[in-house]
Amino acid sequence: MSLPTHLRIEGSLSEIIEVLMKYEDASTLSHDNLFKTKNVEAMLYQLFVKHMSQKERQIIERSIKTSEYMTFIEEKDAQHMQLLAQTHYLLPIQKNLNYIDNEFLNNYNYYILNGSPTKFPELAQTAKDQNSIKYWVESGRRAKDNMTLSEFLDVNFTVNQLKEICRTHKIKGFSKGPKKHIIHLVEQAFFESPDNFIVGYSKEAYQLLAYFILENRNSIPKSIAEDLNTDFWLIDTDRLNTIYFIPANTMKQIKDFFNTHKMNPLDYVRPEDQVLYQDSTKGTVKETTEVDTSHYTATDEDEAINLEAKLERLLAQEEQLSPEFEFFAVLLNLYGVVPYQFATTLFNRFFNEAKSETEIKTMAADHLKDILVSDNDYYIHPLIEEEYPDILAHFEDISYFVPTSYEALLTAGELDTLNTNKNIRNALKFFLKLFKDDDMKEFLMDIIVLQPLKKHTDITQLDHIIEELALEPEVRRFNNLEVKRHLKKLAYYLPLWKLRGHSQAELDATAR
Repeated sequence: MSLPTHLRIEGSLSEIIEVLMKYEDASTLSHDNLFKTKNVEAMLYQLFVKHMSQKERQIIERSIKTSEYMTFIEEKDAQHMQLLAQTHYLLPIQKNLNYIDNEFLNNYNYYILNGSPTKFPELAQTAKDQNSIKYWVESGRRAKDNMTLSEFLDVNFTVNQLKEICRTHKIKGFSKGPKKHIIHLVEQAFFESPDNFIVGYSKEAYQLLAYFILENRNSIPKSIAEDLNTDFWLIDTDRLNTIYFIPANTMKQIKDFFNTHKMNPLDYVRPEDQVLYQDSTKGTVKETTEVDTSHYTATDEDEAINLEAKLERLLAQEEQLSPEFEFFAVLLNLYGVVPYQFATTLFNRFFNEAKSETEIKTMAADHLKDILVSDNDYYIHPLIEEEYPDILAHFEDISYFVPTSYEALLTAGELDTLNTNKNIRNALKFFLKLFKDDDMKEFLMDIIVLQPLKKHTDITQLDHIIEELALEPEVRRFNNLEVKRHLKKLAYYLPLWKLRGHSQAELDATAR
């Protein structure tokens, strides 16, 4: 599903005109003058660049010279983009990362540097939408980066609610005075004895606080923290409902609370997220050498779907955003098990190179060094290797979806993640409940997952799978129609679960 038009964020020529109105005479930008100009766009870009600092021009021109597909700059460089930052041609998409629009770079290259007007490709709408989503999330986070406790209390609590907080925590002097006075009393009491305001919640209620600590930021995207407990009294969401946040000046007290009570934040996040944060937090929190899985059993319903989440979260944490990294990461995310020969063919085609397979192996190892399991012929995500150690035995003669262009590859990579989790989750939960014995999970994976690897699953195969299930003594009684309905979900969505090459038909089915 595409992003609604009103949420799409893109730079425009009208924004450049608005910026120029601060620097140029009104007559220069009058309708009459623009109408007489042979190439209005060229004139506007030349005027725009005229008012840029030398440093801003240097950063833009360096980006044009060194980038190939998409251009990202660090925050320290973005601070010098005084003019471009007044337009949406520059989008903050992470705490230390900003995207420069391809259209702007192409026009700059053409009108200012006399280069090609098509050096950078036009992004697919799905890629533009992803940048818009990242912009809204990061803008929301930056808007809350400096929010104080007093501001938070003023926005989120009525006078009566603040008085109730005072009664609960035995704060005196609140009965008379305006709201501002009561807020000051609550704020003062919090900073004097923060433990009184933080203690007493369930372990689940501390989960989001743990994520804030590990992120080292007072906000987190809802896409990462979905379904987490929000009972803690200082947690709120932004107006677009894209992030959770707490007051920025309470972070120190929350960190101190965890340290004082020997609460390791890693123990409070999802098991699949622990490995992501473990390396990045060494020296700041107690190291965890083992993930506690005592409360997870072979029948845990979510175990069957953890692979998808782990893959996406690992890739989402990568900060290398060069075109080469993006290429290898998208292949890994889309196919899961990637033949080096296949990667070499696509790389040389899309980047107009003549790399050998050996060179591609080296590049893949460099770019994906933290998450790569390598084989002589394939590179494989370690979580797939862990879940299905004999996966390569099923990859002979499997036809891979071959994208016709780099844009097609990126689009397929995005299609791959649309709606798959929910369908796979529901179907696998259903099948896991069919088995009386925990050990039958292995059989489930064999018949439901590995069998379709050998050839494309179609509807005619489903009856055969149902017959095999019905013959198993460890399978509970089931309704054939219900089983078939869930098998159809797997037939459409499971092949896109990072386990094999994909046909165009499978991608089309997922897009429906």
